[in-house]
Amino acid sequence: MHWKICKIVATFALVMATPSFAEKPIVSNVSAYSDGAPVVSQRYFIEPEKGQVQANSFEFSEYAGHVERALSTKGMIRVPDENDADVFVLVGYGISQPNISSGIYSTPHYVQAGISNPSATGQVTRYGVVTGYDVNTYDITTYDRYLRIAALDAAAARANLPIKERWHVDVKSEGTYDDLRQIVPAMAYSASAYIGVDTGKAVAVRVKSKSKDYISFLQRPIHP
Repeated sequence: MHWKICKIVATFALVMATPSFAEKPIVSNVSAYSDGAPVVSQRYFIEPEKGQVQANSFEFSEYAGHVERALSTKGMIRVPDENDADVFVLVGYGISQPNISSGIYSTPHYVQAGISNPSATGQVTRYGVVTGYDVNTYDITTYDRYLRIAALDAAAARANLPIKERWHVDVKSEGTYDDLRQIVPAMAYSASAYIGVDTGKAVAVRVKSKSKDYISFLQRPIHP
């Protein structure tokens, strides 16, 4: 009797063989520098870094709010008048053009178990005996995202003296999300532990959207 060998592309097999395109926990690399001065009770006036969007835009206001949450975890205090500030906090953020890379994955062929077939590999699965594989390709698109937070000595700036940086934090992240509204909060959270600190090297920080600490950060009042 001639048996027709069927090529079965099972959902289970595809899930196991195809790379997941779902965004994993957001991983950021944080590099921080500081002159060593304490930041607790430091009064700050926040504004966009040069070349960034205007401070009164909806976008900057939203992202700056997350930065303010990070600053508040260090006991820093926002002031509405720049003349009352100890430091000017500059905020910059952005995202790259799409980075497209390719990969491969394999999909197995099956024949019903018990049917003799000389091409079978002998690997028996719940779907039958594996007779071979198809090699498939896929494209995945990622983006480079960044957040920069820098504190400049306000007294020096007001006196038109050379710029004196007190501390700054650079946060970089690569992933499949291209919506900064989803990424900036996680990057601000990643930066929060390193404000006013010199890390000495880039530190990898993983953020899970459902972690208690992260949720608590998002619920933190901007002005405690």
